[in-house]
Amino acid sequence: MLAGRFAFGSPDAGLLLSLLPELIHVRWLKRIATLVQLVRNEAQDERPAREMVLGRLLAVRLIEAQRAAADNAAPPGAFSVDWLTP
Repeated sequence: MLAGRFAFGSPDAGLLLSLLPELIHVRWLKRIATLVQLVRNEAQDERPAREMVLGRLLAVRLIEAQRAAADNAAPPGAFSVDWLTP
């Protein structure tokens, strides 16, 4: 299982958060699995710009999770796609 949370440092964060579901459960998808591996690799290495790269990868992972949920026609606020099941 993989879990995470996102914080938005924008004056419009409340609006954005009101449009997102509280939970997104995503099925295994190759694109997301690749992103998860990239995040793991980046998190384990002490390389320059690590925090910036992690931030970008995690943002893309959130977008891909939302795309996957939308592709499954889940109702708003109830995205459900099983992240780890191939």
